[in-house]
Amino acid sequence: MNQDQITELSKGEFASALGAEEPGDESVSCGDLSCSTRQNLDRRIERTRQIVLETAKDLFDSGGWDAVTHLAVSEKSGIGRSTLYRHWPDTVSLLRDTVLEYSKIGEVPHTGDVESDLFQELRFFALHLQDPSCERSIVTILERAAFDRQFSDLRQRLTADFVKPIADTLADGVRLGKFRESLNIDTAVAMLTGPLLYQAFFARQPLSDEFVSTTVHAFLKCHLAAGA
Repeated sequence: MNQDQITELSKGEFASALGAEEPGDESVSCGDLSCSTRQNLDRRIERTRQIVLETAKDLFDSGGWDAVTHLAVSEKSGIGRSTLYRHWPDTVSLLRDTVLEYSKIGEVPHTGDVESDLFQELRFFALHLQDPSCERSIVTILERAAFDRQFSDLRQRLTADFVKPIADTLADGVRLGKFRESLNIDTAVAMLTGPLLYQAFFARQPLSDEFVSTTVHAFLKCHLAAGA
């Protein structure tokens, strides 16, 4: 946390972080904060952030994007609107952080077995696509990205986050000689994720492990290096 973040906290917030009553006219010197005090403030800021984003997600799940407003989040969470506007100056920035927080693709441990690693990455990707909140987020972002620059930027950010683990696995495969050196990573990612996106959003069919496995096998059949 930087000095500006510490300075902008109210005296009540300092006191709460310290486990004390709100001070009266006494000021709190940011420069005199101990490491433990700074850690308490960091934890308080992170707790507040999580409360806000969880509340925004609940509002989105129950009422869609239009239900996520600073007023609604403030009333439901108990966090003051001034705090919300300080960290999220507009609704789009609040929506952006909410989507990014709950659309994170976690890391799948790599085993060095290309087929197994790709299957696990795609399986995790498939599970994410089938999450109702994630699906609604993707559809809305794609719709609004056509005419809203901030949503367009959000689309690019989410796309990069979604495909990075798969792209990293492919790049490792090239480095280890499992794939041809000429393999285009972007094209390969499209070949692996495209069938899943079609199955989820167009065919409206479940993404079973069998479907994911078939997708991986078809890709490997075409792109494994000779002798791999």
